[in-house]
Amino acid sequence: MDRVLPICAARLDFPCDRGSRARKIEMELRQPDRESYSELSFPSSLLRMNPLNQSPIQVAVSESVKTVESRLFESGDLRALYAIEEACFEPAVRFSRALMRSLAYDPSARTWLGIVENVRVGFAIVGLQAHDQSAPPNTAYIWTIEVLPAFRRLGVARALLACAETSAREAECDALELHVSERNAGALAMYEAANFARVGIEAQYYGRGEDAFRYRKLLS
Repeated sequence: MDRVLPICAARLDFPCDRGSRARKIEMELRQPDRESYSELSFPSSLLRMNPLNQSPIQVAVSESVKTVESRLFESGDLRALYAIEEACFEPAVRFSRALMRSLAYDPSARTWLGIVENVRVGFAIVGLQAHDQSAPPNTAYIWTIEVLPAFRRLGVARALLACAETSAREAECDALELHVSERNAGALAMYEAANFARVGIEAQYYGRGEDAFRYRKLLS
């Protein structure tokens, strides 16, 4: 069982990768959000006090991180998923709890958890069906890959990307696609290193003058 230590979540902003497709589905769901997830869970070995204000903040102690593990979503993970979502994205661009729940329980999708020292620190959601009419048939789509700010650059995102690809291959998909902000240099480098190829650009995909690059990796 994943170890849990409730702490006050520090607000750490993160450039969003949220686009028109997610907003459309949000409108279709139209389900109220009645829950509030305000706590994140971390082991004490991966925390230290902020010397300036004595408030707990998420700081990775890299020497203590030995391995990054992964597993598929279980019903008890939903709270942790949304806590990660809250830490990674501002309210205006977050997935709602309704959309998160819908994707996590979708039989045509797979949700993977990234785990460090028995703590859920990131997740990825991959759909195993074509995500829109412009996508080639039998193409999987990565909805999101999210890692808590304090646990980035430890290989968690790469591990989750590999899991998403494994799920797509097991479903016998021919390709794997995703959108990524033109401004997200770290993600662009990761996807290109994993042999994703840029196949298009979608103007104003994220609004505010922010375009998205469309990436695809052939699996067969």
